[in-house]
Amino acid sequence: MADTQGPQVTGRSKRTLYIILFAASLIVGFMAAVQISTVRQPATARSDIVELRSELAQQQAKQEGLLKTLDDLQHQLEKYQATGGNRAGMAEALVQEVQDARRQAGLEPASGPGVIVTIRDLPGPAITGQDTHVYDWMLQMIVNLLYGNGAEGIALNGQRLITTSFIREVNGVMQVDTHPISMPYVIEAVGDPDRMKAALTINPIVQDYRQIGKEVTIEVRKGGEVVNLPAYHDPVEFRFAKKEVTGGS
Repeated sequence: MADTQGPQVTGRSKRTLYIILFAASLIVGFMAAVQISTVRQPATARSDIVELRSELAQQQAKQEGLLKTLDDLQHQLEKYQATGGNRAGMAEALVQEVQDARRQAGLEPASGPGVIVTIRDLPGPAITGQDTHVYDWMLQMIVNLLYGNGAEGIALNGQRLITTSFIREVNGVMQVDTHPISMPYVIEAVGDPDRMKAALTINPIVQDYRQIGKEVTIEVRKGGEVVNLPAYHDPVEFRFAKKEVTGGS
């Protein structure tokens, strides 16, 4: 008699599905607790309003992160379910997850709509009587502003930034990680170009640059034009985070 049953899910696959479902249930439970704790806090005095608004913003940010994680888990679960226990299909799904993770981590090149921010000296005579130096924290502020407004990837003077990257000045030399860079500073970001440009336009940091004799130009790339980011190519090292060792299954 012909076997009419579909592919069987192995014990290992079942454990993987259970882990994903358990993680998803924990996230949903935590989200519910966040919503309840946020709603139940009354504004008893005017002085509490600012604090409550700040806490609400933090809780909303946490919830957005949890929603993203939950969505990722849901997609991962659907991939495992779609393989039906087929090892070849599961391996292919895992390879795709690794590639997606590398892209999100900045370890793969990226391209898409975005902005190119260029910082250079203003033409004309140099400003005298005040500090006109561009400090590392000034570059970091623009990078943070772009990330805070939807940038999905950023490069500074051709150096891709990842979560462990740093911008600092050492003995008068600006560096991205260990790579020296110099003026003009070119910050390329992939993301919503209109949102990032609007954030840069209204933020005082751009005016601060102009007050010290620097020109800040914002070039929008969208439609047929894209921003191309290189991959991060240095070794990724962690001083304290170690790979978790689990027992055999």
